[in-house]
Amino acid sequence: MIRLLLAATVVISHSRTIAGHGDGISIGHGEIAKFAVDAFFVISGFLITGSRLGLPTGRYLWNRILRIFPAFWAALLGTAFLAAPIAWYHDHNSLGGLFTDAHGPVQYVLRNCLLDIGFWDVAGTPAHVPFPAVWDGSIWTLRWEVACYLGIAALGAVGLLARRGVVLGIFGVMWAAYAFHDVAPSVAGGAFAHQQTVTRFALLFLSGTLMCLFQDKIPFSDALGALALVEVAVAYVALDHAYIWAGPPLAYACLWVATRVPMPKLLRNDFSYGLYIFTMPVQQLLAVFGLAKGSLTVYTVLSLSGGLALAALSWFGLEKRVLKLKNFTPGFLKDKGAAAGAHRRLRRPPGMRASTMVIPMPEEIRSAMTGSGRAEPSRRGASRPAQAPAPAQAESGRSRSRRRSGSDRPVPPAPPPPPGRVDETMLLLPASGVEETMRLPPQPSVDDTVRLRRGRQR
Repeated sequence: MIRLLLAATVVISHSRTIAGHGDGISIGHGEIAKFAVDAFFVISGFLITGSRLGLPTGRYLWNRILRIFPAFWAALLGTAFLAAPIAWYHDHNSLGGLFTDAHGPVQYVLRNCLLDIGFWDVAGTPAHVPFPAVWDGSIWTLRWEVACYLGIAALGAVGLLARRGVVLGIFGVMWAAYAFHDVAPSVAGGAFAHQQTVTRFALLFLSGTLMCLFQDKIPFSDALGALALVEVAVAYVALDHAYIWAGPPLAYACLWVATRVPMPKLLRNDFSYGLYIFTMPVQQLLAVFGLAKGSLTVYTVLSLSGGLALAALSWFGLEKRVLKLKNFTPGFLKDKGAAAGAHRRLRRPPGMRASTMVIPMPEEIRSAMTGSGRAEPSRRGASRPAQAPAPAQAESGRSRSRRRSGSDRPVPPAPPPPPGRVDETMLLLPASGVEETMRLPPQPSVDDTVRLRRGRQR
């Protein structure tokens, strides 16, 4: 819901510029569109880091590709082959010359499809509008969003994301350098000036990352939430480079508001990304037909309505369907994925603390899993035959089972299962101290270790 409101804020602020009514809406030194984009990045830092902690690198990158590129490509295609031809025909009364132009529709899609925007117009359109030759200026931030995704992937791949103190140190060094440059630019020199965009988005994204990594240490407080909101407001109104001073408070404020404000069921569908990338072509097309010359309020309402309609169409027709492929595995990788099944993301058991552990599987559990007795899990498919445990070992397992359950009742032996793959079962001790079991996906063989992600209930 917050991201949808932030995307609407960007649309409202852009409406003034695209309609020729001056710059975007500003309060003091703070332009509300810039604030909205900054808030996007701190929220992404929190959510994307959580996703990275629960996924291997390949699966994480696949999920990020599915979230960003299909809708982005749809926006490029819609702009190039629908909006631009309409604008061209409006200006020339024919489509002649549109597709042979050096910046034609095909070139527009091919040159920009990897987020490195080569040019913003399509054959010079939109022309004769207050903000000419730019169809979709909002997409300029996507390359930096993806750069942040890759940065988090790299931190996780080298193991630094699991060392949250190191991530805090990286953020601290970056923040100190850019804060010093902001306070004393004449002393610090211009070494950082040309890196303002990189600095801005890296600090904001890392602010959200720290909120995710230290969520068990950061207190949740209404007083801190209100204080964060005040600090953010003061920074964006009074300071030119508010992102330097308002990164972590902005992340805290967004999460605090997200917890305190109830979300309507309708907004559980994520229209924010579509609203952000599809609305500006609608605004430019409205300007081509002269609708920007009238009431700014009417123009803004039409822009929001058209953008929201396209966002809903994109979500239900494309984005939501594509996201169902996030667990897709190509056939040539399925066997490899099965062999590495211990590294799959697992459902968090209730009451477990938030951490990632590699728990050695005791020999008696391995023996029970490959033999018979009470600890015997179900077996399926066809694989290597099971080996029965020694009688003394089986009796020892039954005794342990009776001691754990507090009962001396005899345990009836389980019927011998057919040979097949073993469903690994691990005994877990949650925070309550009550013994629980967790059944993992079937594996071709019993692993010596089981990697579990444990989550804590608030």
